[in-house]
Amino acid sequence: MAQSVPVTTTSSLSGSESRIRHGTAEIGRRLRLTFENVSESDFLAILSHYREQRGGFDSFGFSTTTLAAALTPSGYAWLYASPPQVVDEHADVFTVACEFKAEPRGLVVAPGDAWRSFFSTFTPGATSNGIVSAAGAAWVTSSTTFTPGRTDFPLSPVAWFDGSDAAARTIVSGAFSALNDKSGNGWNLAQSDSSLRPALASSAINGLDAIQWPNSGNAKRLFNTNSATFTTAVVYAIVQWTDGSTFTDFCGIFNANDNSVAYWLIGQGGGTGLNVATFDTININSGSTNKVNNLLPDISSPRLIRATIAGGGSVSTTSGLAFGMDRNYGSLSR
Repeated sequence: MAQSVPVTTTSSLSGSESRIRHGTAEIGRRLRLTFENVSESDFLAILSHYREQRGGFDSFGFSTTTLAAALTPSGYAWLYASPPQVVDEHADVFTVACEFKAEPRGLVVAPGDAWRSFFSTFTPGATSNGIVSAAGAAWVTSSTTFTPGRTDFPLSPVAWFDGSDAAARTIVSGAFSALNDKSGNGWNLAQSDSSLRPALASSAINGLDAIQWPNSGNAKRLFNTNSATFTTAVVYAIVQWTDGSTFTDFCGIFNANDNSVAYWLIGQGGGTGLNVATFDTININSGSTNKVNNLLPDISSPRLIRATIAGGGSVSTTSGLAFGMDRNYGSLSR
């Protein structure tokens, strides 16, 4: 279906130019300049400038009269519309034509509209450029240096526990007596009974330290009794099972600190899947297959698991959190 678009024509350095408006945004303003008596080195400099796309039109240093307000829309910058062209050459002296187009310096997202971002590369150690915006605000560019093993994206987890971080843990006689919440939300875990502390497994998972949970009914665990409401919809965990071919005694990965809510991440005793009273979808390394009924074979090697609740649900507790022990006092190996 054809649709009419408002078009106005005004004079420019090339004789005429068209402005096409969609709403209030100008998207069709162009400018053509011809340079005479250009040396070969200057032509090559122009060509190099085009290839690198640096700085746009302004960096050529044209006079302010050339960049009069009538030729430069407010909020726009001139960029190359096509490669520079040699229109005449005589005795190594060139006549070069350059065509430019006006592009917005910033875009505005209306209140409530969605925004998008992109990154040019995900190479570790490289700087990646992107565009970000909040609704109703101007688009701005940003850059992030990515480091191996991390994304450096801003995260705001409800709780974040890292057994490999020496600054976030307390080790006594080779075992964890405390593991602090790195999110800053205060869900720190501890164990005052030395007989119930899980061991430090040095360099156990991909060269990083881990927490060793014995596959037995001795109730080793880290926990807190924080009475604030803890609500979560997604749990990420890096795990590895190093014991038998089935879970024993409903081995726990992550659960509430008492029996007030249904199982969270709990291995099914005598089986290879999880008890699915709460988190019923388990994905391995961002895969699409649900492993909730047969997780154990996949985690015989280190794996990142993502646990969610069908339909986007969440689970809450006011009894605190427990790692390792569940209501039957089993525990996951790591």
